[in-house]
Amino acid sequence: MSADEIPTMQWLYNRIFLLAVASLVFFFLVYVGWGLLDIMSVPAR
Repeated sequence: MSADEIPTMQWLYNRIFLLAVASLVFFFLVYVGWGLLDIMSVPAR
């Protein structure tokens, strides 16, 4: 295996800041989605 054939996940793990940003974006989207779901589940008067 040459240096050009690095597996995708290893390439991602080697870039720790990219992985950190991806995790922050993921958790932000989950938090916002959960909040919207919670707001939408409140019954209307």
